[in-house]
Amino acid sequence: MPTDDTVLSSASAWSVHDIEWDLTSDVVVVGSGAAGLSAAVTAAAEGASVIVLERAGALGGTTAKSGGGMWIPNNPLMQEQGLADPRAEALDYMSRIAFPDRYDRDAPTHGVPTAELALLETFYDRGAEAVQVLVDAGGLYLNRERGHIFPDYHADLPQNAAPIGRSFGPAMPPEQELAAGQAVNANLPGGTILIEVLRQAAKARGVKLLLGHRVVHVHQDDDGAVVGVEVHAGRGRGTVLVGARRGV
Repeated sequence: MPTDDTVLSSASAWSVHDIEWDLTSDVVVVGSGAAGLSAAVTAAAEGASVIVLERAGALGGTTAKSGGGMWIPNNPLMQEQGLADPRAEALDYMSRIAFPDRYDRDAPTHGVPTAELALLETFYDRGAEAVQVLVDAGGLYLNRERGHIFPDYHADLPQNAAPIGRSFGPAMPPEQELAAGQAVNANLPGGTILIEVLRQAAKARGVKLLLGHRVVHVHQDDDGAVVGVEVHAGRGRGTVLVGARRGV
């Protein structure tokens, strides 16, 4: 994976509680796995300045070593291919899988606590939208030629009304290339491709990717909101204070 460890040197006058930040941006992202880089690309696509802090010497974390598969109910590929994923049945199925010890099919909330059920509902209602936003931002490429080849792990359960279609993997856009020394082949983890596509999208949108930067502490304002982080930078560069104008 890329080892871009560029460090920003310009200090900022913006401060909270007399903290003089060494670096600032609208959004600070901790970690460069799929979740972190997706957040970074999305924020940058909305016009925010973004800094990503990664403790390791390469991007991707465990995502880069994984198959990179995603499980999204009623996702855009399903919709394009006419694969139905009814909401009520999907929520019933997710409740059964996520909360097997509490699941009750006849209960109003399937036996799931209200707050947890709301998360499942949001996952179903907004998952496809999140995928499309990332696709539009250039951070994800959907391989329509391969389609959906993976069945659910629990495809046999009677609650599963969509046993095939929710799982899909990353692919490299035809017009893009991997970083030097990498080649798309059967032995390359899908997670590596996922991180590389996200990295290129992040760099194209001006996201600063800082490697060897380990977050060790958060700074909060009087209301408890996190407004910045304290970072230990490698190679003898010491402590760096990174402020976030809009969120960490």
